[in-house]
Amino acid sequence: MNYPLPSDNFGFHAQQAIEKLLKALISAKGGVYPFIHNLGTLRLQLVDSGEVFPAFACTFAEIQPYAVLFRYDDMEDLSEEDRLRFMETVDVLRAFVLGRIAELAG
Repeated sequence: MNYPLPSDNFGFHAQQAIEKLLKALISAKGGVYPFIHNLGTLRLQLVDSGEVFPAFACTFAEIQPYAVLFRYDDMEDLSEEDRLRFMETVDVLRAFVLGRIAELAG
């Protein structure tokens, strides 16, 4: 997808998108997600339920620090390369989750 995103808190927005997508899939599968921001924990809950994720441009661990640690801090802007990797990861996860939700609803 091509969409304008602000430089400020870019990592936070990517982390939030991934977190919400993971929680949406957990809910679609009838699960209950914990009230946390930890992408690894949410991903593991889905893996434990049988989900096999596609390959991503970056790991959730690379994006995780933006959940809280860097949310409000003055941070150096991400490089254009990192921004693109983060966006690609969100896009791939979004397509995957939408596909899985459609399958589950089918």
